[in-house]
Amino acid sequence: MTQPSSEPAESKIFASESDYRAAIDATLQLAEHEVRIFDADLNRMVFSDAGRVALLAAFITGHASRRLKIVLHDVELLTLRLPRLVALIGRHVHQIEIRKTPDHLHHLADPVVLADEIHGVHRFHFDHPRGKKMAGIIEVHPLWQRFDELWGASEHFTPTSPAGL
Repeated sequence: MTQPSSEPAESKIFASESDYRAAIDATLQLAEHEVRIFDADLNRMVFSDAGRVALLAAFITGHASRRLKIVLHDVELLTLRLPRLVALIGRHVHQIEIRKTPDHLHHLADPVVLADEIHGVHRFHFDHPRGKKMAGIIEVHPLWQRFDELWGASEHFTPTSPAGL
């Protein structure tokens, strides 16, 4: 008997940085329409890794209607140390949007990577590797809605590459 798609068939708790990154990669590979990312600065998600940026590139170039939305507390790392990601954003500015949270929301400390409202990764706190890889709308939908609220409260940001990169 197969489970309905709204059931969390692939949910799994993780407790290490490597499992966290593997869950992110798996979620990005499952994305078909929209990816949403909330993080402090993308540092622990290691978007400096060429393979992870390649996963985002494969997703975004797969179809012109695909969207990537990123909300960050601190955008400095993005502009100074993630040139591959900044270049991808520059090439697909019509599909990728970045926003910066206002100071009064900096207490939010549980990053997420969400795909199509049915796949996701939820790290319980920036400073600890524990979290959950989620599958199914029942688990993911509340975080999808929370992202909508965070998105609406955040300010548009356009990254630029530092001179010389």
